[in-house]
Amino acid sequence: MWMWWTAALASGAPDWLDGCWVAQEAGCRETWLVADGVAAGAGLCTGEGGVTWEHVWLGPIDGTLTYVATPSGQARTEFPAVEQTADRVRFENPEHDFPQRITYVRKRAGMEATVEAGEGATARGFVLDFRPCGAASPKTGKRARRSP
Repeated sequence: MWMWWTAALASGAPDWLDGCWVAQEAGCRETWLVADGVAAGAGLCTGEGGVTWEHVWLGPIDGTLTYVATPSGQARTEFPAVEQTADRVRFENPEHDFPQRITYVRKRAGMEATVEAGEGATARGFVLDFRPCGAASPKTGKRARRSP
């Protein structure tokens, strides 16, 4: 079905992405399934700006780990990895309007996602402070809501 999945793995999707994550203060939730170096993810944000969602696939394209996003029904966009360590992975696409850079960092109590425009861009980015679903929020001390 998706032939671009068949490329040889260079560096796989980080295992620590696996699971359900919530950025309660931002009204965002991401769920990732990671297996054999590839990952499938879905994100949903609700708030003052309305509802946004995104489907993501992480895997090799031409030997490079690539973040392939389909946000809120828009066209698919590829962000090849430009940096990957045990606790951090950064994807970039300088040709894309916004975002141009997406970075995930593993933290002690969860993970952080930073979404940014490129150098010299006027658009602002944002940071999502993710905790495992069901974990207490560091700001409010309340547990994240779970879906029924």
